[in-house]
Amino acid sequence: MQLNFQIPFDTPLVGDLNSRPFIIMKRDKQNIGSAQRIAQGEPLAADEFKIELSPKNGRWVLVSDAWFFKEGEARRWAQARYGEFRVTPDGKALLVGLRGEGLKGL
Repeated sequence: MQLNFQIPFDTPLVGDLNSRPFIIMKRDKQNIGSAQRIAQGEPLAADEFKIELSPKNGRWVLVSDAWFFKEGEARRWAQARYGEFRVTPDGKALLVGLRGEGLKGL
């Protein structure tokens, strides 16, 4: 399944791919992160964290743009509205699950 995480600004895939940009995310009371800006080296607020972007098909994406599942389970995963991530303090992230409306587990 191809994923399309909402990132409200475009960061073109240019320059040194070894120097990846970071996106600053703001965490709300439900622990949902929303993209705020591209990091410029500024300190983070207490409710913010950063995620390193990854190059994919000529653009930067949030960790991955794919979710793989067993054949026959498409209906289950089509209900996904949120990605569930594990993020290290240095901004490395791993997509570990998908969640539905109200953060309901799928």
